[in-house]
Amino acid sequence: MLGSAAVYGTILFLQRLRPKDTKADLLFVGTDRFQYFTARWDPATQRLQTEQVIEDAAEPHMRDAQSQDRCLVDPTGKFMAMHLWEGVLNVMRLGTRKGTFTRLDDSWERVRLSELFVKASTFVPTETGHPTVAYLYQSQIEKEDAHLAIYRLMSDDKNTTVSRFDPSRDREFELEIKDPYARIVIPVPIVEDEVKRYHKRDTTGAKAQLGGLIVVGETLLVYVDTLTRTVVESGLNSPAIFVAWAAYDDTNYFLSDDYGNLHLLTIETEGVVVTNLSLRLLGVTSRASCLVHMGNGLLFLGSHYGDSQLLQINMESLKTRLVQTIPSIAPILDFSIMDLGNAGDSQVGNAFSSGQARIVAGCGVHQNGSLRSIRSSVGLEDIGVLEDLQDVRGLFSLRSHGSPKVDTLVVSFITETRIFSFDPEGGIEEVFEFQGLALDRPTLVATTLPDGRLLQVTSTTVTLLESERGITLNTWAVPDGKAIVNASANNKWVLLSINGTTLVSLNLLNNLSAQEQVLGRDIGGHEDQISCIHAASDLDDVGVVGFWATGSVSIIDLRTLDALHGETIKQTDDSVSVPRDLALVQLHPPHLLGPTLFVAMEDGQVVSFNVSKQDFSLSSRKSVTLGSQQAGLHVLPRPGGEGISNIFATTEHSSLIYSSEGRIIYSAATAEDVTYIAPFDSEAFPDAIFLATDQNIRIAHIDAERRTHVNPLPLRETVRRVAYSPALRAFGIGTISRELVNNEEVVTSSFRLVDEIVLGVVGKPFHLDGSTSTEMVESVIRAELPDSMGQPAERFIIGACRSLGIMGEKLVAGLSKTVVVYEYAEESSTSGALRKLATFRPSTFPVDIDVNGNMIGIADLMQSMTLVEFIPAQDGNKAKLVERARHFQYIWATSVCHLEGHSWLEADAQGNLMVLRRNPDAPTEHDQKQME
Repeated sequence: MLGSAAVYGTILFLQRLRPKDTKADLLFVGTDRFQYFTARWDPATQRLQTEQVIEDAAEPHMRDAQSQDRCLVDPTGKFMAMHLWEGVLNVMRLGTRKGTFTRLDDSWERVRLSELFVKASTFVPTETGHPTVAYLYQSQIEKEDAHLAIYRLMSDDKNTTVSRFDPSRDREFELEIKDPYARIVIPVPIVEDEVKRYHKRDTTGAKAQLGGLIVVGETLLVYVDTLTRTVVESGLNSPAIFVAWAAYDDTNYFLSDDYGNLHLLTIETEGVVVTNLSLRLLGVTSRASCLVHMGNGLLFLGSHYGDSQLLQINMESLKTRLVQTIPSIAPILDFSIMDLGNAGDSQVGNAFSSGQARIVAGCGVHQNGSLRSIRSSVGLEDIGVLEDLQDVRGLFSLRSHGSPKVDTLVVSFITETRIFSFDPEGGIEEVFEFQGLALDRPTLVATTLPDGRLLQVTSTTVTLLESERGITLNTWAVPDGKAIVNASANNKWVLLSINGTTLVSLNLLNNLSAQEQVLGRDIGGHEDQISCIHAASDLDDVGVVGFWATGSVSIIDLRTLDALHGETIKQTDDSVSVPRDLALVQLHPPHLLGPTLFVAMEDGQVVSFNVSKQDFSLSSRKSVTLGSQQAGLHVLPRPGGEGISNIFATTEHSSLIYSSEGRIIYSAATAEDVTYIAPFDSEAFPDAIFLATDQNIRIAHIDAERRTHVNPLPLRETVRRVAYSPALRAFGIGTISRELVNNEEVVTSSFRLVDEIVLGVVGKPFHLDGSTSTEMVESVIRAELPDSMGQPAERFIIGACRSLGIMGEKLVAGLSKTVVVYEYAEESSTSGALRKLATFRPSTFPVDIDVNGNMIGIADLMQSMTLVEFIPAQDGNKAKLVERARHFQYIWATSVCHLEGHSWLEADAQGNLMVLRRNPDAPTEHDQKQME
């Protein structure tokens, strides 16, 4: 993206203007606030510069155009026509004097049109050069039809007086289109023949030539020669609703239909004589709102229904290739907010978000429909990629001899180790020997010690190397028949797990002197095994060990391998989740808090503890869910933070864990499918990191700012409603499917479950086909209602009504004209029924409801908000809904929700938000019923 600019208001149309004697275009923008302006691109500042602002200050007293607002520009660039009001055309001119070429005249000329419902309009190419406008309009309100009318924009030859658009005097041509559902008009430029043609009054026998327009219908294509008034018609093999078009050249045009099919419309000619119109399918794309041909076979498809696309069109083979996708989350039909990080907490609610909060929204329409997870995340800016490096088992960064910064990357594979060296300019070279490292086996740990020595740990040996000459200084080997299954090191110790049953610590400052501990004596148990180990980098003599059977961790003294403190992580005896990775780091500034222990569990949770520096006791346990499988914890030095580290957790949704204002932030990261991370602060790439995936290795920078990240689940159906169940860890979604069956449109609704973590469909969809007529799902809500045994059971309630709400064990439904409170009862384990308790009829139509206790907020279609209270049945009286307050203003409400106390939030159709408050303590009953 080159640049962007904020516009205050909804943009209704964009139009390109080319002023006289200029090489650059102007952009004309119209908004819904009756404000219009022209802007140009300034290459010096790389920004849009406003040239002229035009505002219609008159009070709007005319009816809006029944079709979309339109702006037409004369091919000569002298005139512009806007169709904003029903039966009215606004005509503007570009300046004709020197110095005013880039400015529009402030005075508008308005003329009345007899064509009220305009379906499409365009300027028509003419032999005379006089601006001429063609309208495709509907002549009747009750019945669909299509008529074509052509007028001259100016009534005189000097183009000074705007035509009156009188059908009886000024209409130059009219034609009834046989396809009543025609909605597109395409201008076709004039192609000069060797013999110039002239206008004749008698056009009998004249042949249609290039230079006119095409009317596109659902079943018919019509070409009109605007000079000879000759018509060429061509029927379509199968009907289609066309929604957008773009010109490729004088005889080829791209057409997109409502189902996302991209077609090529070709004018078949003999010389310049039009003989036929043909239509061929190019491929399937997003449902287009506009098409723009950018040259060189590139076609931009802009969509309001899903992702926009950039396509490469091969005109010879008639194939399309997707070059780029521009993601769009609009339109959002419904959404649910989920804090995945708090999913593992036993406490109810947190004062702050864990950093893993996300919006799961139903986005797009029809075949562009999808469920999307939207979150604020830390971005990674890729610097380079090492391709064809698969099945990586470890990444380590080293310093070569005499280098002040790291310049070497060690990559461990299943059967070997490879070395890549980087020069100060960023050049890369693979080397086949490096300071005596063993490269014929996988490496568990490789690091450069502060004194320059090199440490390598493999499955059988621990080796200290002298970096200058690459000679071996010390070696420790495991006993025969055993192997090192896990290893971790800091600047003083190497901690090893031998066959998962024996702990060994080696002193790096004392010639790898060993201290051995077999499980069962002081730590672990005779039947237990080691699941993970960690040697703390900020506490030289402290390590952490995790165990399989007990699901516990122990903090140990690396000098003696004695346990300093133990903690059971799994909270229930039948839990199968065990610690799989550990990290003990100084996450917070040392003057605020001590070290923090992170434990990655097998089920995707990461448990954190504050560690006391005095007795190494653990406190302030918190649990965050980062994925469905265990996370890999990779310690990264924090840039600019001396002695402070961050942690990069690699799961299916990677996260960066860091400290902010004394709190632990689990910020989602844009890295997907990352398995290993290594810091790489080199001269060429300061503060960079290396990331390994299943396919390659990338070097990247971590962005300082968070940005929006979207993870889509394409469903190719409209996701109408979304409801979230924390207990099931799933979303319940109601979808609407539309497809063509034997040229007949079939609409069906269904309900399905989606997993909250991997965002994948669970099980098969439940189709809502119990009714003989077509019912589209309008609402889905999660509820806890009594089952046949009287116990609360979780249910997803699906309705064809407009909105649903839960009031304790009762269901509140907003129907077409009333709000009804139901009671749900299960007579058996296989049957249930809804019993009506009370009803309330609002002024017009309840578009949305929200429930707080016994109070129900109702958003009315035209009459703003009404607040009603549910009174249960008592003393032989039936339950009822009683109006308590109302907002006495004409507001087209769209949504309502309760904030706190007596305050409610309401949204209207104009995009406004308002807070309404009921005052039950007002002195009079009339004041109490008014919401302010």
